[in-house]
Amino acid sequence: CSAHAMELPEHHPVEWFSRLLEAFDALSGEGGGQEALEAWIAESPGGLDGDVVVPTDGRGAPDNRGSPLLVACELDMPCAVRALLSRGADVNYRHPAPHANCPLLRCAEAGLDECLGAVLEAEGLDAGVVTHEYKLVLGQNIPQYEAGGRTALLLAIESNRLQAVKLLLQDTSRAAVLLAAQDSFGRSPLAAAFEHAAMKGPSSAAGAEGAAPGAALETAISIARVVCDFAARDFEEACRELMPKKEVAVAGWRARNVELRRRFLATSHAQREVAVQEGLLAVAERYSSAGLRLHPEVYMPEFPGDALRLPEGLLATGPGTEAPPSLLEPVPGVFHFPFLTKDFCSMIFEELEHYESTARDRPDLGLPLRIRHDGNFGSLQDCGFEPVLRAVEAVFCPLVRRLMPEKGECHVYHAFLTRNWPEREENATFKTHCDKSDLTFNICLQASDDLAGSTVGFYTSPSEDGVVPTEALRSHTLIHEVGHAVMHDGSAWHKTDSIIQGTRASLILWARLTGVPCPACGASTE
Repeated sequence: CSAHAMELPEHHPVEWFSRLLEAFDALSGEGGGQEALEAWIAESPGGLDGDVVVPTDGRGAPDNRGSPLLVACELDMPCAVRALLSRGADVNYRHPAPHANCPLLRCAEAGLDECLGAVLEAEGLDAGVVTHEYKLVLGQNIPQYEAGGRTALLLAIESNRLQAVKLLLQDTSRAAVLLAAQDSFGRSPLAAAFEHAAMKGPSSAAGAEGAAPGAALETAISIARVVCDFAARDFEEACRELMPKKEVAVAGWRARNVELRRRFLATSHAQREVAVQEGLLAVAERYSSAGLRLHPEVYMPEFPGDALRLPEGLLATGPGTEAPPSLLEPVPGVFHFPFLTKDFCSMIFEELEHYESTARDRPDLGLPLRIRHDGNFGSLQDCGFEPVLRAVEAVFCPLVRRLMPEKGECHVYHAFLTRNWPEREENATFKTHCDKSDLTFNICLQASDDLAGSTVGFYTSPSEDGVVPTEALRSHTLIHEVGHAVMHDGSAWHKTDSIIQGTRASLILWARLTGVPCPACGASTE
């Protein structure tokens, strides 16, 4: 094994991972495989406790499988778990990802009983370790929020792992710690066990009482009995006190999920704000004050008078006021009009691309750069371009009051640069969509002389909610002009058409209506 290992390319992640699995397999065989594991530990880049990282196909981040011990637990290989622990592997290792998985929690939740038994015997084990709160993205981008503050015992209870519950409670001192621990909602393991059993049972609807209990319910009841035994509680008495109706248990579970989402959004918002402020400080010190701006005039909180091309009388109000002829409303709620001069649009576009290239080419500056894909440079407000948002807001807010009086006041909160060219990978996959905004402003900054395509289609909303409109419902096709702006409701269905030749770039700004709490986290928008 050692001779073969020396022939491998140094730090070759796929080969190291394959060799680790081979060593694990050998440990389970008659030969023991101890030499293969020793060679892997001695020669691998991370050693005994380093993260095992496997490259992906290039489209995503490398796959960090965690420490060798966590990998062995995930694969349910108790021989490998014991071998690694006997060599001093860190039994309390936490994965660096937001879920922060560790051997104890993973084995308890997944019911990996032999591996769990080996982990519980390890010297120095922190039996009271708890989960972190994090968001798990399921198929079709469906989010699932996982609760923090859960011990291995609570995970085993909620996963219906009877044998894992017994193993965790075998040691008296460990059982005392686990039984006394409450989750982040203040639930004890005993209360959680009965609530879990209630959710596995039939509803209280008529006729349900006679239904035979299923295997899952029987296991859940057995778990509740075991927890009662170790907690020195009479099962029947605890059942009368703690067993809710199924509907109540389900309602409690749903309420916790709502609270978890609120917590996650509040925490992630606070973390994002810290990162934003650090980024803005870097922009101020290492870009703006360092004289790296290409067009300083772009950063004025109001557009210069000679940069505006607004039609005369566009902002006029009062009885009898008519809209100027250059203000177009091709479909209700979609407005198209001249806004900025071509020269000023060029300066904005050049400044944005100059900042982007500076941030890319000078990573030592630590400038924030939000690139979603090749054509989209986003979150401009976090990259020092807040004055541009305020300058747009100063013009568009009066327009909203005049053209969409039912909307009230608005605040421009997000901006990004989108660019389109024929070779762009996303060119053929633009989808009909609505924006995540109350109002959207689209300003064409650049278009080559040979531009063909890259128009924007607007659609009539289907009569049925949740249905994406087809081409049969296209009501208008917008042809972009440099310096012209489009203002529309964020809920308006629209799609960027494929570009045939040339290039086009637009500054997209999103606004929210003020005075309306954020529907996600409840924060004020004042």
